Amino acid sequence: MDAKAWVGGMGNLLLVLWGWAPHVWAQADEPGAIPAEQVLAEGQDYRLMLEGGMRWQQGTAREIVYTGSLVLSDLTWDIKDLLFVGATLQLDVWQQLALGVSYWEAVTEGNGGMTDYDYFIPGIWTDFSDGPVDINRANMLDVYAEWAFALPRAAHLRLIGGYRRLYWDWSQYGGSFIYSEDGFRDFRGDFPADQNGINYEQTFHIPYVGLGLRTRWRGWNFSTYVQYSAVAWAEALDEHVLRELLFEDSFQDVKYYAAGVSLAYRLGPRWHVGGAWDWHDIPEARGDTRITDQVTGTAETIRDAGGIANRAWSLSLSSGIYF
Repeated sequence: MDAKAWVGGMGNLLLVLWGWAPHVWAQADEPGAIPAEQVLAEGQDYRLMLEGGMRWQQGTAREIVYTGSLVLSDLTWDIKDLLFVGATLQLDVWQQLALGVSYWEAVTEGNGGMTDYDYFIPGIWTDFSDGPVDINRANMLDVYAEWAFALPRAAHLRLIGGYRRLYWDWSQYGGSFIYSEDGFRDFRGDFPADQNGINYEQTFHIPYVGLGLRTRWRGWNFSTYVQYSAVAWAEALDEHVLRELLFEDSFQDVKYYAAGVSLAYRLGPRWHVGGAWDWHDIPEARGDTRITDQVTGTAETIRDAGGIANRAWSLSLSSGIYF
C-alpha cells in the first residue's frame, strides 16, 4: 500500500467525521445524556479503568525467499478464526492524559492453512505444497499514551503514541504437494496427516504515532483512530523440519498502518460495554537471512534474501469498570 495514498485516505476519513460530529454535538446535552468522559470526582486528579474482552481475528502472513531480485519461494500463512482474550489497564490523569497497557493472548489454534509456491523457473511456479496449520501461540502487547484536546461540546481530538508487539507461531502438518522432478509439475502426492513439515514465527516491534477522534451521543461513545510507523522492526524464524534447515530473518524500517473504530455504551457511572473493529497492514519488507544446517551446525548469512508481510483485522467485545 502506498503510504501517501493511505495517509490521504485516513485524513479524508477524519475530515468526514469532523464534519459529521457537530450534528451529534448539537444533541449531546439533551436530557439523559451521559458525558463521554467519566468526570473525575471533585479534587481527584486521576481515575483507573480496567477492561476485559474477547477478540476474533482474521488475516494472512507472508514469508518470501529471494535470490537476488527474483522470488524463489512465496509462503502464505493463514490467521483464521483465531480467538483472543485480553485486558486493558488505563490511567486517566487531569481528564486529558491517558496512559495504558493492553495485552491479548490467543486461546484457540485457528482454522487456517499454509500454501508454499517455489519458482525454480523465474516467474513460473514449479513446486507447490500446502497443509493445515495450528497457531501454537499468538499475542499482542500495546503500551500507549494519549493526549486529548477538547473540541466543541462532547468531542475530543487525541494525539496517540505507543509501542506495539505482535507475535504469531505456526506449525504446518500433512497436506499435499506438486513437485517438478523429472518434468514440469510431474510428481504429486500427499504428506502423512500428522507429519510436521514447517514451523514459522513472526514478531513485530512497532513504535507508532496516530490521531483519534472521540465523541458521544447520549449514553453512546464513538471513537476512531489511525496509526502509522516507518521505523518498526521484525524477526522471523522458519524451521524446515524434514530438510533440517533453520532460516532466521531480521528486518529494519518496516512500515505499519492501522485504523479502528469502537462503540461503547455506559451502564451507569462506573460500567460500560462495547465493541470494536481493528485493522492493520504491514507491507512487504526485505531483510537478511541466516541459514543454519541443523545436522552439521554450519551457517551462512545472505543479505536481502528474506521478505515478510502481515495483514489482519479483528472484531472484539469488551466490558470495563472505572475506579
